[in-house]
Amino acid sequence: MSENIGDFSKYSNDSGYGSNSFVSRVRGFWVVILIVIIVVVLYFLYTRFFENIGSGLPLGMTRYSPASGSSGYQAVAVDGNSTSVVYFGKIEGFYNGWLYLSNVFYLNLANGSSSSSTNPQYSLVHLGPNVSFGPVDQLRIQLSHVIYTSDLSTSSKVYKSIEAYNKANPNSQ
Repeated sequence: MSENIGDFSKYSNDSGYGSNSFVSRVRGFWVVILIVIIVVVLYFLYTRFFENIGSGLPLGMTRYSPASGSSGYQAVAVDGNSTSVVYFGKIEGFYNGWLYLSNVFYLNLANGSSSSSTNPQYSLVHLGPNVSFGPVDQLRIQLSHVIYTSDLSTSSKVYKSIEAYNKANPNSQ
């Protein structure tokens, strides 16, 4: 005498809980949405906090985006005791009240020229190991001392001088 006690197939119906059911499709949709949200959050965390690892720049720095069509270099006017100084370089970003500038240049009054003359002569100097005190080619400027910043155009004489310097000294960037 053999009874088939475990066979319930005649009682089963596919009323929405099978592999192709509506519930399975909705679950799959939410899994995809959850994965997309996780990817977006991880991308945000990477770009906000970890992108600067190994660059010498602080984690969490707000990146600077130059105006479209500009050269990628900026002029940064900084107030001093009695005068102001203009630095030229690439603004990397802002962090904790500081502006970070790299590939830095500044104007120096040329030998034999006077600032009081009608046409003073300036030369562009790269801030780097060739300067007497041998600084690293990066400036941190307190934002409270920044008078203005301005993107340089590709037709600027300063930009053209920077490009000529960079071509002549490819390891200086």
